[in-house]
Amino acid sequence: MNSRTCVLLLLLLALGCSEAPDVDPAADPALTPAPTTWDITVDGEPADFEDEPAPAEGQVTQLGGYRIALGPPGEYRFRTEGEELHLLQESGDWRRVGVAVQLVKQGDDYVVDNPLAEMSLGEVRHLLSLDVHKPFDGLAAKLAAVDPERCVVRLWLSELDDWKRFPDLPAGLRYLSIWLSHEEGDEYGNPLPDLSALGRLTALRWLEVYADQT
Repeated sequence: MNSRTCVLLLLLLALGCSEAPDVDPAADPALTPAPTTWDITVDGEPADFEDEPAPAEGQVTQLGGYRIALGPPGEYRFRTEGEELHLLQESGDWRRVGVAVQLVKQGDDYVVDNPLAEMSLGEVRHLLSLDVHKPFDGLAAKLAAVDPERCVVRLWLSELDDWKRFPDLPAGLRYLSIWLSHEEGDEYGNPLPDLSALGRLTALRWLEVYADQT
């Protein structure tokens, strides 16, 4: 056996006896099992799904006063801040994900509180829930900026004279809630709003129409 053959044999033995290096699963996301359950808290309290179906991706539920379409299984930390809903990001920052345009009392009068007015279109894109009680100039642009596949839009059509007509909504919108007050019911002799525009929202997966007849 010549020297070259000996060297090759020694190399083969060394390779065969070497152990595979330890791999930390946490260092490689591909090796970390994907979550299979939802861990959701609002203001530090676990979300209550007792009266609802078992959580599922895309299911619409109520969190912090807002309708939210659940994302994939994982950990979600929400908190309320005034009338808004915020979600903790992986970066450690809180992002505003739920806002409402509504009437608030100011002294003896009611004024429209419109957080959308100060939000950029990029910030609107991150909303998971948007409640609109009162229309305003520029509403169409804000509605067009929402993520139609994630944001739940809830329209409170309680004052037809304010709305004039059903607002334009993104064609790809998946989640929509419409609330009607008893004043629009034909029981009172008032016309119901024209909802024929819903026919073009062919991507809808979830539609809620609620009429308050109390």
